[in-house]
Amino acid sequence: MSVIKPILKEVVKVFHSYFVTTTDVMSPDVKEIMANPEDKKKYFDAIEKLKSGEEEVKIKLSTKKEMTLTLNH
Repeated sequence: MSVIKPILKEVVKVFHSYFVTTTDVMSPDVKEIMANPEDKKKYFDAIEKLKSGEEEVKIKLSTKKEMTLTLNH
């Protein structure tokens, strides 16, 4: 039984090194938008407009911040 415990600890370390990340993929601004349902909807609606061909879309968030989204090809 004493051999299994150190092996399991090493297995957990390997698992964490491959599958657990500490790198945030969202900026703090995007996290703030995603936390607010109204702003999140505006953001995703703007993305849909970009997908349909618009070159840029301006949105005004509930925090009174204005944002322009563009799509670079």
